[in-house]
Amino acid sequence: MKRFLLITLTLLLTVFLSSCGNAETNTNESNENSTEVSSDSQVEEIEESSDNIKITMIQNFFADKEGIELSDETIKFIDSNDKLFPTQNADESNALVDSSITSKHINKNASDYKTSIIQCSGNVISIEEEDVEGYGKVSYVHLMDDEMQSYEVLYLGPLSNIFEDDRVYITGLPVGTSGFENVSGGYTNTIALIGSYAEKIEQ
Repeated sequence: MKRFLLITLTLLLTVFLSSCGNAETNTNESNENSTEVSSDSQVEEIEESSDNIKITMIQNFFADKEGIELSDETIKFIDSNDKLFPTQNADESNALVDSSITSKHINKNASDYKTSIIQCSGNVISIEEEDVEGYGKVSYVHLMDDEMQSYEVLYLGPLSNIFEDDRVYITGLPVGTSGFENVSGGYTNTIALIGSYAEKIEQ
């Protein structure tokens, strides 16, 4: 919940500063030029903020996760494939999946797969969904596959038909490995993903 609060506060600050900057620009321009510049700036600002909002949310969400750091290559990949994060088109995402990459590859060296889409299937251990002001619904899924590998998935959209204990198929971009202390007193290793496509598996 703290991660979602941090994301919300950051987005509100971004919107406020952006509004102030636009006001100063319009004041310094003539009326005619101001109208043209304002129109162009609004289009650019909407396009830019769409990309920046996603990157900002991802960075803030994983900010306190040791071992998670967005590389320049990862950021460029998300920018270039913005419509994939997320998408409801399975074919669109699956077309980029490298099925040869397994959890063993990611755990060995996640930095080798900064721009690779991978797939995983498993049971939902927990799922949270929040409304982020200025963006919309964002979901967080903790998933465990049949080999007891845990995944932490940040899905930048709603997952209205997926709940705890459901079995799901997810594709996503790996951004590193991390972990947390579990209820048994041990440590659970996780693979962090930016979710692309998610589907409930009917049993």
